[in-house]
Amino acid sequence: RKQVSLIPTVYGNIVTLPYLWHISNMNNSPIQLVSIIHLVLLSFWGGLVLAETVMEVYSYKKAEIQKIVYNIHFGIDLLIEIPLILAVITSGIVLLTLISQITVTHIIKIAFVTIAIASGIACVFLVITRKLNAIEVVEDKFSKAILITGSIGIICALIAATLGIWLAYHRTILA
Repeated sequence: RKQVSLIPTVYGNIVTLPYLWHISNMNNSPIQLVSIIHLVLLSFWGGLVLAETVMEVYSYKKAEIQKIVYNIHFGIDLLIEIPLILAVITSGIVLLTLISQITVTHIIKIAFVTIAIASGIACVFLVITRKLNAIEVVEDKFSKAILITGSIGIICALIAATLGIWLAYHRTILA
């Protein structure tokens, strides 16, 4: 087994933190490259979902900004989130094809990922439906459904991320 320190290292004024993938240790491995791309895409999507959640929760409490938030959320979903979801699904499928052995942990992770992606897609459809119906009512049913569906997706995504980090750790550090 390759021994890797998980303790931050100090070089003069520079502190290096441990991380799972190191470019010089990749040995041109396709699985490492796809893993990094997948992680970056997931990070973008996760940040986007968190930003949308903050907007929705804030607008839920402030009726005067709801219409603006509805329009912004619609634009973000249409122009950014849909392509990002497709990129995450694509990179995840490619990563799955590169794995030499699929374990029970992989299957559990895939189940949570499927729920998270389905929740994300459901939220996009709810946001589009809300926009097309020109909903302007405070505490409308679409906003409540978006918050509930988004919450389910975030919880499942966090579980999947935890399992993904565990799998990546065991693949790269302990291999």
